[in-house]
Amino acid sequence: MFIEHGFISNRTEYFSLVNKSFWEAYRNAHIEFINGLPHAKGIHFKILLPTSFFALLLQLYPKKLSVRTSLILLILFFTLLYSDVFTYLFTQKFTMPVITVFLLVILYIKKDILSILLLSQIIIAYWFGFSFYQGWEVIFQFFPKMEMFNFSRFFFLSPFLWALIAVYSLRSILQKIHYGSLFAVLFMFIQFYIAVTEAFFNTSPKLYYLPFNKYYASSQFKQIQNFIKKPLNSYRIVSLGIDPSVSLFNGFYTLDGYIVNYPLTYKHQFRKIIATHLGKNAAHHKLFDGWGSKVYLFDNNVGYSYKTEQDIYIHTEPYTNLELNTSQIYAMGGRYLLSSRKILNENLYDLYFEKVFISKDDAIWKVWLYRIDKPKQQKKDYK
Repeated sequence: MFIEHGFISNRTEYFSLVNKSFWEAYRNAHIEFINGLPHAKGIHFKILLPTSFFALLLQLYPKKLSVRTSLILLILFFTLLYSDVFTYLFTQKFTMPVITVFLLVILYIKKDILSILLLSQIIIAYWFGFSFYQGWEVIFQFFPKMEMFNFSRFFFLSPFLWALIAVYSLRSILQKIHYGSLFAVLFMFIQFYIAVTEAFFNTSPKLYYLPFNKYYASSQFKQIQNFIKKPLNSYRIVSLGIDPSVSLFNGFYTLDGYIVNYPLTYKHQFRKIIATHLGKNAAHHKLFDGWGSKVYLFDNNVGYSYKTEQDIYIHTEPYTNLELNTSQIYAMGGRYLLSSRKILNENLYDLYFEKVFISKDDAIWKVWLYRIDKPKQQKKDYK
């Protein structure tokens, strides 16, 4: 990327995320701090975050508290926890700056590993939120290669730091108050309960997700290969309404796919296939032009996020009014299109129906196979 000048990455046009205003960036930082992110989900907000600040305050007292004081503080802590006072405090608009100042004061009074760890979490949260701040565009003009990187990825350290914070918080509580062992047991029980009931981690809904064999449908796609009767490396395919990963898994060579780093020239070539649709759909324009990792046949009413059998069964209406540039697919080596639904008036798009494959075994897909021949005349004016 930095030495070989023959390769220009698609990520040189990576601009879809660096577009947040100051307050949007700040809000994202706040969300990351209290909830984490899907890539590194946190379950610290309800019990660990209040516990860590409780432990931090205990560190300021030089001696172990009396039994009476310990009981009062424990009752007060769990009362505030149960009444959602901590939830209210941590979700206010200016909580982050207040916490930052508080931690700096604590660190100045007493240098302690717990305050350092919490400050590290604050820094990671700010770093994440402001990685997408639009003000970076000024710097990118002078250092354009910086735009290729996603600087927010430091947030992957967050779960590890929360684990360390849990350890040092419990250690501090055990040292400073009576009945600290009881608190530690209650803490671990509550934290475990949150972990197994949190919707993000709960696997119960996934019992209805498509199983591996139904989704990737190896026997069904083997039938398609046998029908085409050509060496797999002699042609390319594209998928409409079927994630390209299914075709890739089954050995096909595809023009489309989920690709994080590939030549910019290829992105521009593929864009010609879907240019008309991108000009009409702002969300897909942002997704492809600004991000570009999903190199998909975006088009009207075409979905790819099918997780259950019901998702597929309720989307059976034929595709109409497609805006695909099939001559560009052909120019890039594409000879077949696999569709999850029937395409009406396929001849208008220089597509020729070959066969529909309906599995008799365990596959979930109905796959319509269309041949792409060299167009005699392109039907539409594509940009």
